[in-house]
Amino acid sequence: MYELIWKILDKKVEEKEMDLKGTFSNVTGISSKVQELLKSVNFPASKQDIINQAKEKGVDNNIISMLGKLTDMKFQSPADVMNEVNKIK
Repeated sequence: MYELIWKILDKKVEEKEMDLKGTFSNVTGISSKVQELLKSVNFPASKQDIINQAKEKGVDNNIISMLGKLTDMKFQSPADVMNEVNKIK
């Protein structure tokens, strides 16, 4: 009976590890997409400037939604934007 319990627990741990790997991969993917977008943005840029550029480039709606959560400010560089993005994630 204990052997069955350990097998079930091991399976749950494996499933949770897979969930966490997927989450990390998703976060990393978002960061790389935002960084790619920022290459086409002229700085300094407002939050709305960045969102407009994202829409023009056809960026995924999930990323556009996340960009909408940025602080309303003039960003001086891509690094400023990424600092804010990392706070949101």
